[in-house]
Amino acid sequence: MLGKNIRVCINLKNINPKNLGSASIFASNYSTERTTSTPPGQDLLTTLNMARYARGTSGRSSFSGNVVTVFGATGMMGRIICNRLGKEGAQLILPCRGDLWASRSVKLVGDLGQVVFLDYDLRDEEKIRRAVEYSNVVINCVGADYETSNFNYWDVHVDGPRRLARISKECGVEKFIHFSALNASPRPQQIFFKPSRFLISKWEGEQAVREEFEDAVIIRPSNIYGETDRFLYYYTNDMRRNLSTIPLWKKGEMTIKMPVNQRDVADGVMKIVNNRDIKAATYDFVGPDRYLLSEIVDYVFQLLLRPNIKRSHLTPARLGLVYLYEKVMKRPQFSLDLFEREFISDQLSTDSRNPTLKDLGIDHRKFDESVSWCLKVFNKLNYYNEKLNEFPEPKPPKPLSEDFEYQLRRKIRQNQ
Repeated sequence: MLGKNIRVCINLKNINPKNLGSASIFASNYSTERTTSTPPGQDLLTTLNMARYARGTSGRSSFSGNVVTVFGATGMMGRIICNRLGKEGAQLILPCRGDLWASRSVKLVGDLGQVVFLDYDLRDEEKIRRAVEYSNVVINCVGADYETSNFNYWDVHVDGPRRLARISKECGVEKFIHFSALNASPRPQQIFFKPSRFLISKWEGEQAVREEFEDAVIIRPSNIYGETDRFLYYYTNDMRRNLSTIPLWKKGEMTIKMPVNQRDVADGVMKIVNNRDIKAATYDFVGPDRYLLSEIVDYVFQLLLRPNIKRSHLTPARLGLVYLYEKVMKRPQFSLDLFEREFISDQLSTDSRNPTLKDLGIDHRKFDESVSWCLKVFNKLNYYNEKLNEFPEPKPPKPLSEDFEYQLRRKIRQNQ
């Protein structure tokens, strides 16, 4: 065994530094068999299979048996998923675009040599192939909240996932995990002017992935809350308010939300990655309770010690300002399309019951038990040492009963 190890080290010294991004990460299976000697006439690097070595006892400095490529690793969910994978000892290939400063948060998620960064473009098939050809698991977390002059929703949510799924299938990837959206539909509910292009493109992206990689696992999360999210942090934005009021459609009393904790989503992804029997499935990742959007918003501002901020009706004048803001800003934090999907009530898939986090054995985190910690940085008196019981305890939102939810959804359908 020692002789084989020495032979491996000697051959690895001959690796071209230009190929370190791909040659140092090897193809992976779920098998735990040890590799045999290199057949005559074949190069060691083309036959060595890291996952065929015996797995360790699990841990950051061990090897889990998985080589995982994560697209969108610098996003909110990508960072957490990479951290979980690194803790289990997975080898990570993280394609990134743009400034390396954006990937600083995922440089230390794995042990030394276990994390490899590659430059890529979502339209460059050669770079995508280089990123997935040695992996057994590929996770697509790429998404866009707004359209730009370079990428529209269909470029990011349809053409991109189709390309990733097709190349992953050609390279022999065993498991492809794709993030979609809960309310994705070819005909989503219309609130204002026209149906959400975001949700339509997400639905078409699901169909594209299924066509190219039929065993793919699709995750349809509801509004994800946590650190640097696009749900709770969105309502803390000063530009989302009109001075002391926050405009909402029907004051938020006709919108049902099922927010899910980002850690629960990461737990669900890890269950899917480590279970080889999960294939060709679609999961609805939602929280354990249903709330009115109005109560969520009230609770958020109570936690921020801003009870003077009240909800108001969303007027056409406000929508006009949003339209101008979207056209002027390069990176708009809200848009008309975002307003469309913001007030669509969350609903589980009706055509066929999709499994949820409960089916994966995930114990949900309570909404009111984790929100206060996430929003602490936005507290109005963040640097004030309050006295015991100086401020009243915020009243958490009340979960909806089944009867009330049924009557409300019936009323929403009548108003469509």
